[in-house]
Amino acid sequence: MKQLLLSALLLCFGSTSMMVAQSDVGKELTDPPKPAFVLGITGGLLRSSHTGGGITGGADTIRTVAVGKVGFSVGLVAEQSFGQWLSLGGRLEYRSMPGAIYQAPPGVEVLLPESGVMVIDTVTTSILEYQNLSAELTAVARPLQLASGVTLLCGAGASIATPLNGKRTRYRGHVSYPQSTPLEEAAAAQQEGGNHAMLSNEEPLPMLQDFRFGVVGTVGVRLECGGTSITPNISYDHSLTNVTSSAEEDGWRVHSLAFRVDVRMEL
Repeated sequence: MKQLLLSALLLCFGSTSMMVAQSDVGKELTDPPKPAFVLGITGGLLRSSHTGGGITGGADTIRTVAVGKVGFSVGLVAEQSFGQWLSLGGRLEYRSMPGAIYQAPPGVEVLLPESGVMVIDTVTTSILEYQNLSAELTAVARPLQLASGVTLLCGAGASIATPLNGKRTRYRGHVSYPQSTPLEEAAAAQQEGGNHAMLSNEEPLPMLQDFRFGVVGTVGVRLECGGTSITPNISYDHSLTNVTSSAEEDGWRVHSLAFRVDVRMEL
């Protein structure tokens, strides 16, 4: 009787072990990769555009031309995956976001790149320096594998930033524009040609907002190299809030187009 009971127990244990082994094999074949956490560094160039700002000099001075200038960003990136196709990414960056704003008085013609006329005008030029510490949180999808170890990425999310420094130098001068000269080039030449007067030198930006909020969209390609990945990406950060709370400069916002490379390592 004991031998019969022992034989039955052994048979039951053997069949159960086979079922668990088969279940594990099926799980390996069908389950997505385990969630992974990666950490790394990032750096790149920023094309920043300051819109709607500058000293108005009067309620009627409303026409401005904002010109994007090239800055840079450096920082840390992290990402937590939740399967094969979706992850949550974050980044903390120092951003240098310079710019220029050119303004013409009311009642005169502002020369734009497509214009072909000769204009003599008085233009106020604001050369801007602006740096902030920015944090982003984005949902990242991996919709397509382009090749072995090469994956397309796209993401959307939000950003928050706090200013580290903000200042500007302002000029005003009488300028003769050749035909078809873009306003930004003419104003830049004015600064170098001496036909201008400096209104202020590196004055602090007034009433800087403590926080700036924006929405972010990004697209890139991830190149896998073992436990390390390299991700060239393009990101656009559209600001939803003003740089300052000054009533005279209401609407002054900074948007940025970033060309970055992230290097990450799985932990």
